[in-house]
Amino acid sequence: LVHPVVGHGDFAPWNVIVDSSGRWQVIDWERGTDRWVPGWDWFHYTIQTGLLVEKLSADKLLEKVISRIHSTNFQNYALMTGIDGIEEGLLRGYLLYANNVLKQTEGKATIEDLARWARRRM
Repeated sequence: LVHPVVGHGDFAPWNVIVDSSGRWQVIDWERGTDRWVPGWDWFHYTIQTGLLVEKLSADKLLEKVISRIHSTNFQNYALMTGIDGIEEGLLRGYLLYANNVLKQTEGKATIEDLARWARRRM
């Protein structure tokens, strides 16, 4: 059973601020919801950082996000949310969502390449 999660919708490092006392806050919740797809904020954070900050190619981004899926932290999260065993399918769904719904312009060609990979794997 997959458990929906509270989701930011476009979680990325630039949506986190730390005040002078060291308190962390997540800002920019216009896409937030209390019933989000588990893993999608992880994918978005990893891909957006790799795309917009690290300027990675589609192949390197894919390698990075798949490595994240296999990390101990993500696997613990997958067990708690019921997505263990379907992580790559959720990644493919996220990539199609990123390309067809979010339609960001910066890094568009790379997102389109990732969406093509997702479609080939279905």
